[in-house]
Amino acid sequence: MNDGHGEVVDELVRREGHQQLRNEIEQLPDSLRHIFVVVVLDGYTYRQAAELLSIPVGTVAARLIDARGRLRRSMGRLFSEEVK
Repeated sequence: MNDGHGEVVDELVRREGHQQLRNEIEQLPDSLRHIFVVVVLDGYTYRQAAELLSIPVGTVAARLIDARGRLRRSMGRLFSEEVK
């Protein structure tokens, strides 16, 4: 399952090590940050994350889409600020 744009966010997080981006991840609400870390950074499947966090798989998917969307918007602001 993928929201179609999540791979870009995921790859930047894994590769860049961008401190501002890491700060943005820390600013996510706990429920979104936990899902993002477990699935993207730790590499768990949606099903494994659901079991680990005791939530439905659909909730994992929805929260991951939300987390990626928030990070994508944050990154847009970060990158536009760096260009100025």
